[in-house]
Amino acid sequence: MNYRYFGNKGFKISEIVFGAGAVGGLIINKNHETRLEAFSEALNLGINWIDTAPAYGDGLSEQHLGELLPNFSDHEIRVSSKIQIRHEHLADIKGEIEKSLESSLKRLNVEAIDLIQLHTPVTEVRGDFKGSASHDSLGISDVLDKDGVLEALSELKNSGMAKLIGFTGFGDTDALKLLVKTGAFDAIQVYYNVLNPSAGTIVPNNFTAHNYKELINDCHEFGMGILNIRALAAGAVAGNSIGGTTAALSPGSTSNADEIRADILRKVLNIDTSQAVNLAIQYVLENKKISGVVVGFSEIEHIRQAVSACDKSLSDSQLNKISNLHSTDFGTLRMP
Repeated sequence: MNYRYFGNKGFKISEIVFGAGAVGGLIINKNHETRLEAFSEALNLGINWIDTAPAYGDGLSEQHLGELLPNFSDHEIRVSSKIQIRHEHLADIKGEIEKSLESSLKRLNVEAIDLIQLHTPVTEVRGDFKGSASHDSLGISDVLDKDGVLEALSELKNSGMAKLIGFTGFGDTDALKLLVKTGAFDAIQVYYNVLNPSAGTIVPNNFTAHNYKELINDCHEFGMGILNIRALAAGAVAGNSIGGTTAALSPGSTSNADEIRADILRKVLNIDTSQAVNLAIQYVLENKKISGVVVGFSEIEHIRQAVSACDKSLSDSQLNKISNLHSTDFGTLRMP
Protein backbone atom coordinates (compact mmCIF):
# COMPACT_ATOMS: atom_id res chain seq x y z
CA MET A 1 0.00 0.00 0.00
CA ASN A 2 1.15 3.49 -0.81
CA TYR A 3 0.38 6.44 1.46
CA ARG A 4 -0.14 10.15 0.82
CA TYR A 5 -0.31 13.20 3.03
CA PHE A 6 -3.81 14.28 3.99
CA GLY A 7 -3.46 17.87 2.85
CA ASN A 8 -1.36 19.84 5.32
CA LYS A 9 -2.73 18.00 8.36
CA GLY A 10 0.55 16.28 9.16
CA PHE A 11 -0.34 12.63 8.63
CA LYS A 12 -0.61 10.16 5.76
CA ILE A 13 -3.48 7.95 4.70
CA SER A 14 -3.72 4.90 2.45
CA GLU A 15 -4.30 5.57 -1.23
CA ILE A 16 -7.34 3.30 -1.01
CA VAL A 17 -10.04 4.31 1.46
CA PHE A 18 -12.63 1.69 2.45
CA GLY A 19 -16.01 3.03 1.36
CA ALA A 20 -18.67 1.57 3.64
CA GLY A 21 -21.63 2.90 1.69
CA ALA A 22 -24.35 1.51 -0.54
CA VAL A 23 -22.10 1.34 -3.62
CA GLY A 24 -20.61 -2.10 -3.13
CA GLY A 25 -22.45 -2.47 0.14
CA LEU A 26 -20.26 -5.11 1.76
CA ILE A 27 -20.36 -3.56 5.24
CA ILE A 28 -24.11 -3.04 5.03
CA ASN A 29 -25.31 -6.23 3.37
CA LYS A 30 -22.95 -9.10 4.22
CA ASN A 31 -23.12 -11.21 7.38
CA HIS A 32 -20.90 -10.50 10.38
CA GLU A 33 -18.33 -13.19 9.55
CA THR A 34 -17.85 -11.84 6.02
CA ARG A 35 -17.64 -8.26 7.27
CA LEU A 36 -15.02 -9.30 9.82
CA GLU A 37 -12.97 -11.15 7.20
CA ALA A 38 -13.18 -8.24 4.76
CA PHE A 39 -12.22 -5.68 7.39
CA SER A 40 -9.27 -7.78 8.50
CA GLU A 41 -8.10 -8.23 4.91
CA ALA A 42 -8.37 -4.49 4.23
CA LEU A 43 -6.29 -3.60 7.28
CA ASN A 44 -3.70 -6.29 6.53
CA LEU A 45 -3.36 -4.83 3.03
CA GLY A 46 -2.61 -1.43 4.56
CA ILE A 47 -5.92 0.42 4.33
CA ASN A 48 -6.13 2.80 7.29
CA TRP A 49 -9.17 4.96 6.54
CA ILE A 50 -12.86 3.98 6.59
CA ASP A 51 -15.58 6.28 5.27
CA THR A 52 -19.20 5.91 6.37
CA ALA A 53 -22.37 7.94 6.97
CA PRO A 54 -25.67 7.64 8.86
CA ALA A 55 -27.47 7.52 5.50
CA TYR A 56 -25.63 4.33 4.51
CA GLY A 57 -28.05 1.53 5.27
CA ASP A 58 -30.05 3.82 7.54
CA GLY A 59 -27.34 3.61 10.20
CA LEU A 60 -26.36 -0.03 9.56
CA SER A 61 -22.97 0.89 8.09
CA GLU A 62 -21.97 2.78 11.25
CA GLN A 63 -23.47 0.12 13.50
CA HIS A 64 -21.63 -2.71 11.77
CA LEU A 65 -18.37 -0.76 11.86
CA GLY A 66 -18.93 -0.19 15.58
CA GLU A 67 -19.11 -3.95 16.01
CA LEU A 68 -15.89 -4.46 14.01
CA LEU A 69 -13.62 -1.71 15.33
CA PRO A 70 -13.05 -3.13 18.86
CA ASN A 71 -11.52 -6.25 17.26
CA PHE A 72 -8.75 -4.14 15.73
CA SER A 73 -7.69 -1.84 18.55
CA ASP A 74 -4.04 -2.60 17.74
CA HIS A 75 -4.43 -0.90 14.34
CA GLU A 76 -4.36 2.84 13.71
CA ILE A 77 -7.65 3.33 11.89
CA ARG A 78 -9.18 6.67 10.95
CA VAL A 79 -12.93 6.89 10.48
CA SER A 80 -14.91 9.60 8.72
CA SER A 81 -18.66 10.04 8.79
CA LYS A 82 -21.18 12.63 7.70
CA ILE A 83 -24.14 14.77 8.69
CA GLN A 84 -27.09 15.42 6.41
CA ILE A 85 -29.08 18.61 6.88
CA ARG A 86 -32.48 18.70 5.24
CA HIS A 87 -34.78 21.68 4.97
CA GLU A 88 -36.83 20.53 7.98
CA HIS A 89 -33.67 20.87 10.11
CA LEU A 90 -33.02 24.52 9.26
CA ALA A 91 -34.78 25.88 12.34
CA ASP A 92 -32.06 24.32 14.51
CA ILE A 93 -29.02 23.48 12.42
CA LYS A 94 -26.68 23.31 15.41
CA GLY A 95 -29.00 21.05 17.35
CA GLU A 96 -29.45 18.67 14.43
CA ILE A 97 -25.72 18.49 13.72
CA GLU A 98 -24.83 17.77 17.34
CA LYS A 99 -27.60 15.17 17.64
CA SER A 100 -26.51 13.47 14.42
CA LEU A 101 -22.87 13.26 15.45
CA GLU A 102 -23.74 11.96 18.91
CA SER A 103 -25.80 9.20 17.31
CA SER A 104 -22.95 8.35 14.91
CA LEU A 105 -20.42 8.14 17.73
CA LYS A 106 -22.73 5.82 19.65
CA ARG A 107 -23.23 3.52 16.65
CA LEU A 108 -19.51 3.54 15.84
CA ASN A 109 -18.61 2.86 19.47
CA VAL A 110 -16.04 5.69 19.55
CA GLU A 111 -15.65 8.85 21.61
CA ALA A 112 -14.61 11.08 18.70
CA ILE A 113 -14.65 10.99 14.92
CA ASP A 114 -11.54 11.68 12.85
CA LEU A 115 -13.49 13.64 10.24
CA ILE A 116 -17.11 14.78 10.15
CA GLN A 117 -18.47 16.08 6.85
CA LEU A 118 -21.56 17.88 5.62
CA HIS A 119 -23.42 15.37 3.44
CA THR A 120 -25.85 17.81 1.81
CA PRO A 121 -25.23 19.51 -1.57
CA VAL A 122 -24.51 23.23 -1.39
CA THR A 123 -25.88 25.65 -3.98
CA GLU A 124 -25.83 29.42 -4.24
CA VAL A 125 -29.59 29.43 -3.61
CA ARG A 126 -31.17 26.95 -1.20
CA GLY A 127 -32.98 24.11 -2.97
CA ASP A 128 -31.49 24.86 -6.40
CA PHE A 129 -29.64 21.54 -6.76
CA LYS A 130 -29.67 20.17 -10.30
CA GLY A 131 -28.77 16.64 -9.25
CA SER A 132 -30.78 13.92 -7.54
CA ALA A 133 -34.30 15.01 -6.64
CA SER A 134 -34.03 13.04 -3.40
CA HIS A 135 -31.45 15.47 -2.08
CA ASP A 136 -32.22 18.88 -0.65
CA SER A 137 -29.54 21.50 -1.05
CA LEU A 138 -28.40 24.17 1.35
CA GLY A 139 -27.68 27.72 0.31
CA ILE A 140 -24.32 29.34 0.98
CA SER A 141 -25.90 31.38 3.77
CA ASP A 142 -27.12 28.19 5.49
CA VAL A 143 -23.52 27.09 5.76
CA LEU A 144 -21.63 30.31 6.41
CA ASP A 145 -24.02 32.58 8.34
CA LYS A 146 -24.25 32.77 12.13
CA ASP A 147 -25.70 29.59 13.66
CA GLY A 148 -25.07 27.84 10.36
CA VAL A 149 -23.38 24.59 9.44
CA LEU A 150 -19.78 25.84 9.59
CA GLU A 151 -20.23 27.38 13.03
CA ALA A 152 -21.81 24.16 14.30
CA LEU A 153 -19.08 21.94 12.86
CA SER A 154 -16.37 24.23 14.24
CA GLU A 155 -17.88 23.98 17.71
CA LEU A 156 -17.85 20.18 17.50
CA LYS A 157 -14.21 20.32 16.46
CA ASN A 158 -13.35 22.64 19.35
CA SER A 159 -15.16 20.32 21.76
CA GLY A 160 -13.08 17.35 20.64
CA MET A 161 -16.02 15.34 19.29
CA ALA A 162 -14.59 15.74 15.78
CA LYS A 163 -10.90 16.09 14.97
CA LEU A 164 -11.42 17.51 11.47
CA ILE A 165 -14.36 18.99 9.55
CA GLY A 166 -15.22 18.91 5.87
CA PHE A 167 -17.94 18.57 3.26
CA THR A 168 -18.96 16.44 0.30
CA GLY A 169 -18.40 18.34 -2.93
CA PHE A 170 -21.80 18.17 -4.59
CA GLY A 171 -23.77 21.24 -5.66
CA ASP A 172 -22.90 24.42 -7.55
CA THR A 173 -19.21 24.58 -8.35
CA ASP A 174 -18.95 28.28 -7.49
CA ALA A 175 -20.68 27.65 -4.16
CA LEU A 176 -18.29 24.81 -3.37
CA LYS A 177 -15.33 27.04 -4.18
CA LEU A 178 -16.65 29.68 -1.79
CA LEU A 179 -16.65 27.10 1.00
CA VAL A 180 -13.10 26.07 0.16
CA LYS A 181 -11.87 29.67 0.15
CA THR A 182 -13.09 30.29 3.70
CA GLY A 183 -10.06 28.25 4.74
CA ALA A 184 -12.19 26.84 7.56
CA PHE A 185 -12.67 23.31 6.24
CA ASP A 186 -10.02 20.63 6.68
CA ALA A 187 -11.21 18.22 4.02
CA ILE A 188 -13.45 17.61 1.05
CA GLN A 189 -14.82 14.66 -0.89
CA VAL A 190 -14.44 15.51 -4.57
CA TYR A 191 -16.32 13.99 -7.49
CA TYR A 192 -13.59 13.11 -9.99
CA ASN A 193 -13.22 10.18 -12.33
CA VAL A 194 -12.13 9.09 -15.78
CA LEU A 195 -15.63 9.85 -17.13
CA ASN A 196 -15.77 13.35 -15.63
CA PRO A 197 -12.30 14.73 -14.84
CA SER A 198 -13.38 18.37 -14.61
CA ALA A 199 -12.43 18.72 -10.93
CA GLY A 200 -8.82 18.13 -11.91
CA THR A 201 -8.43 19.36 -15.47
CA ILE A 202 -9.93 21.76 -18.00
CA VAL A 203 -12.79 20.33 -20.08
CA PRO A 204 -14.58 21.85 -23.10
CA ASN A 205 -17.09 24.59 -22.36
CA ASN A 206 -19.94 22.44 -23.68
CA PHE A 207 -18.89 19.29 -21.80
CA THR A 208 -22.15 17.48 -21.03
CA ALA A 209 -21.25 16.33 -17.51
CA HIS A 210 -21.14 18.87 -14.67
CA ASN A 211 -18.07 21.13 -14.76
CA TYR A 212 -16.28 21.29 -11.39
CA LYS A 213 -13.79 23.84 -12.78
CA GLU A 214 -10.59 22.31 -11.39
CA LEU A 215 -11.94 22.33 -7.83
CA ILE A 216 -9.09 20.08 -6.71
CA ASN A 217 -6.58 22.86 -7.34
CA ASP A 218 -8.49 25.24 -5.05
CA CYS A 219 -8.67 22.61 -2.31
CA HIS A 220 -4.96 21.87 -2.59
CA GLU A 221 -4.14 25.58 -2.37
CA PHE A 222 -5.90 25.72 1.00
CA GLY A 223 -4.18 22.62 2.34
CA MET A 224 -7.30 20.48 2.44
CA GLY A 225 -7.25 16.71 2.59
CA ILE A 226 -8.86 15.55 -0.65
CA LEU A 227 -10.81 12.30 -0.73
CA ASN A 228 -11.91 11.20 -4.18
CA ILE A 229 -15.41 9.77 -4.54
CA ARG A 230 -17.14 7.95 -7.39
CA ALA A 231 -13.88 6.82 -8.98
CA LEU A 232 -15.85 4.04 -10.68
CA ALA A 233 -18.79 6.35 -11.46
CA ALA A 234 -21.13 4.33 -9.21
CA GLY A 235 -20.16 1.13 -11.02
CA ALA A 236 -20.55 2.39 -14.59
CA VAL A 237 -16.85 1.89 -15.33
CA ALA A 238 -17.21 -1.76 -14.30
CA GLY A 239 -20.38 -2.18 -16.34
CA ASN A 240 -22.67 -2.72 -13.36
CA SER A 241 -24.10 0.66 -12.43
CA ILE A 242 -27.46 1.02 -10.77
CA GLY A 243 -30.10 3.56 -11.70
CA GLY A 244 -31.03 4.65 -15.19
CA THR A 245 -32.08 7.99 -16.55
CA THR A 246 -32.96 9.46 -13.16
CA ALA A 247 -31.11 12.53 -11.94
CA ALA A 248 -27.65 11.78 -10.60
CA LEU A 249 -25.74 13.13 -7.63
CA SER A 250 -23.52 14.84 -10.18
CA PRO A 251 -25.64 16.53 -12.89
CA GLY A 252 -25.10 15.10 -16.35
CA SER A 253 -23.87 11.78 -14.98
CA THR A 254 -26.94 9.55 -14.87
CA SER A 255 -26.27 5.83 -14.92
CA ASN A 256 -27.28 5.62 -18.57
CA ALA A 257 -25.06 8.53 -19.60
CA ASP A 258 -22.06 7.16 -17.72
CA GLU A 259 -22.59 3.66 -19.08
CA ILE A 260 -22.35 5.08 -22.60
CA ARG A 261 -19.15 6.97 -21.73
CA ALA A 262 -17.69 3.89 -20.03
CA ASP A 263 -18.47 1.68 -23.02
CA ILE A 264 -16.66 4.13 -25.31
CA LEU A 265 -13.73 4.26 -22.88
CA ARG A 266 -13.37 0.47 -22.81
CA LYS A 267 -13.57 0.20 -26.60
CA VAL A 268 -11.04 2.97 -27.27
CA LEU A 269 -8.56 1.52 -24.78
CA ASN A 270 -9.38 -2.08 -25.73
CA ILE A 271 -9.92 -3.21 -22.13
CA ASP A 272 -12.49 -5.36 -20.34
CA THR A 273 -14.49 -4.34 -17.28
CA SER A 274 -11.95 -5.71 -14.78
CA GLN A 275 -9.13 -3.81 -16.48
CA ALA A 276 -11.35 -0.72 -16.57
CA VAL A 277 -11.70 -0.82 -12.77
CA ASN A 278 -7.92 -0.81 -12.40
CA LEU A 279 -7.59 1.96 -14.96
CA ALA A 280 -10.19 4.11 -13.20
CA ILE A 281 -8.36 3.89 -9.88
CA GLN A 282 -5.01 4.51 -11.53
CA TYR A 283 -6.39 7.51 -13.40
CA VAL A 284 -7.49 9.18 -10.17
CA LEU A 285 -4.16 8.44 -8.50
CA GLU A 286 -2.32 10.14 -11.38
CA ASN A 287 -3.46 13.36 -9.68
CA LYS A 288 -0.95 13.73 -6.85
CA LYS A 289 -3.09 16.34 -5.08
CA ILE A 290 -5.61 13.66 -4.15
CA SER A 291 -5.00 12.05 -0.76
CA GLY A 292 -7.00 8.86 -1.20
CA VAL A 293 -9.64 7.15 -3.33
CA VAL A 294 -12.86 6.05 -1.62
CA VAL A 295 -13.81 2.69 -3.12
CA GLY A 296 -16.90 0.66 -2.27
CA PHE A 297 -16.61 -3.12 -2.23
CA SER A 298 -19.13 -5.92 -2.66
CA GLU A 299 -16.64 -8.80 -2.40
CA ILE A 300 -13.38 -9.34 -0.52
CA GLU A 301 -11.55 -9.96 -3.78
CA HIS A 302 -12.48 -6.43 -4.87
CA ILE A 303 -10.45 -5.06 -1.95
CA ARG A 304 -7.38 -6.94 -3.15
CA GLN A 305 -7.93 -5.74 -6.70
CA ALA A 306 -8.19 -2.09 -5.68
CA VAL A 307 -5.04 -2.24 -3.58
CA SER A 308 -3.18 -4.04 -6.35
CA ALA A 309 -4.19 -1.33 -8.83
CA CYS A 310 -2.18 1.21 -6.83
CA ASP A 311 1.07 -0.52 -7.75
CA LYS A 312 0.85 0.39 -11.43
CA SER A 313 0.59 3.63 -13.39
CA LEU A 314 -1.09 4.41 -16.68
CA SER A 315 1.06 4.48 -19.80
CA ASP A 316 1.55 7.63 -21.85
CA SER A 317 -0.49 6.02 -24.62
CA GLN A 318 -3.40 5.36 -22.27
CA LEU A 319 -3.27 8.88 -20.88
CA ASN A 320 -3.24 10.37 -24.38
CA LYS A 321 -6.26 8.34 -25.45
CA ILE A 322 -8.15 9.34 -22.30
CA SER A 323 -7.24 12.99 -22.84
CA ASN A 324 -8.59 12.81 -26.40
CA LEU A 325 -11.87 11.39 -25.09
CA HIS A 326 -12.18 14.25 -22.63
CA SER A 327 -11.35 16.94 -25.19
CA THR A 328 -14.08 15.62 -27.51
CA ASP A 329 -16.59 14.78 -24.74
CA PHE A 330 -16.29 11.10 -25.63
CA GLY A 331 -16.57 11.69 -29.34
CA THR A 332 -19.51 14.08 -29.34
CA LEU A 333 -17.40 17.16 -30.13
CA ARG A 334 -14.82 17.93 -32.77
CA MET A 335 -11.19 17.92 -31.74
CA PRO A 336 -10.07 21.41 -30.62
